[in-house]
Amino acid sequence: MPYSPPFQLTHKMISLVASISELLGRWSAGNPNGLVPILRRENRIRTIQASLAVEHNTLTLEQVTAVIEGKTVSDLTADCSTFIEFLLDTLQSALQQAILTEAIPMKTQEKTPEKILLLLQQNPNLTLSEVAKQINRSSSAVERAVAKLKQQGKLTFHGAKKNGAWEVKTKG
Repeated sequence: MPYSPPFQLTHKMISLVASISELLGRWSAGNPNGLVPILRRENRIRTIQASLAVEHNTLTLEQVTAVIEGKTVSDLTADCSTFIEFLLDTLQSALQQAILTEAIPMKTQEKTPEKILLLLQQNPNLTLSEVAKQINRSSSAVERAVAKLKQQGKLTFHGAKKNGAWEVKTKG
């Protein structure tokens, strides 16, 4: 006789699994060498079991542990769909919180000249020192990049130093 799990796959489960996968992908993309989502296992199991008890679910600590480990729980007669949805929801919340609290630095592929062009396109009245502060570069690095951009014809400055404006040339 083929194995039949003690739950029905629901749309909510599929949605939560997709969301968890997306979160894990975002986490690993932002932190490729440090992906170590560690939950304190025993405390997490006790928290899950206590939450289930509040919801009038009769699973014991051992049964919760067995389900998390993927083992068959023989005296489980009820449908576990609610329990699985709860576990997935808890995992999703924990991942979202971990991603937000760790403030994973997202590495960007934009180079200094690209950042300068984007920033000056949005605010053409910025000074080069303001640009340097906003893109986290030294003033001399910004000045060198702007000189190259001017030489390439991608950037020009119109007007006086105090009240002039930058013009970003777009391909047209």
